[in-house]
Amino acid sequence: MLTEKHNTAVLIMGTFNPITRAHVALGIGAKEKFPEADIIYVPSNLSFMKGWKKVDDGFLSDEDRVALIEKSISEYPDFSVTDIEITGASDGRTYNTVMLIKERYEKVIIVMGIDKLDELDRWYNADKLFSENSVLVFERNGENLESMMTDFIRSHRDNFTAASMPDCYEYISSTAVRAAADTGDLAAIESDVPKKVYEYLVNRGK
Repeated sequence: MLTEKHNTAVLIMGTFNPITRAHVALGIGAKEKFPEADIIYVPSNLSFMKGWKKVDDGFLSDEDRVALIEKSISEYPDFSVTDIEITGASDGRTYNTVMLIKERYEKVIIVMGIDKLDELDRWYNADKLFSENSVLVFERNGENLESMMTDFIRSHRDNFTAASMPDCYEYISSTAVRAAADTGDLAAIESDVPKKVYEYLVNRGK
């Protein structure tokens, strides 16, 4: 599923349960920062995330998450999705996923939201991961990279770059989309998700 057009891969990782317009905006913003890169969405293994972060795994199947990502990014030629965490080719640890991607790419850049910064020191092989790879942090909700610095991030500061999330996407979340879908209030989140995702949600269960 990878495009493999360039030597650099930008990884956008998450549950994408479901993918939202904010997730697509991350890819567009990353491509603007790194035009020489392939943008790769990496949906996580929900069983792994359930153990690590108590993530709810009962909304979309693995197959539906991957299919909806593919449909949502289809108009962007350098965007692709890989299922290496879902299939178990990677065990879900970011370091191991990055190492697998590096078998095909010379350089990897990891995209993350600013809300992840306070947990990075607890990630598997964190020192190697963030000393050997670059990170693009998207600032949102009034928080910025400098104000969210931890001692761990300072020790790898040269590898961290900040970008701003467009205001219109700052408060979009998959959690809110799932809540709206569960209550049947889909009109409330129509503008929050790509058209193909909205169509899927409207017809889900019919």
